[in-house]
Amino acid sequence: MYDPIRASDAVIARLRALHPTLIDLTTGRVERLLAALGHPERRLPPVIHVAGTNGKGSTVASCGPLPRRQGFGFM
Repeated sequence: MYDPIRASDAVIARLRALHPTLIDLTTGRVERLLAALGHPERRLPPVIHVAGTNGKGSTVASCGPLPRRQGFGFM
């Protein structure tokens, strides 16, 4: 007889075996990659990147005048 609970347990166990560790939320991997590439980020001009799902337009609209007063431009 088919037991859906045991079947789903088997699927979950298989998925966990494919990726047994927790997600690494540190910046170490990116730092090692940038070092291996010769730190290309150091050759870029200063940048403020606004990202996310909601509120980007209003964030830039309300904060935009501040860098402009200091002579920074926008892309």
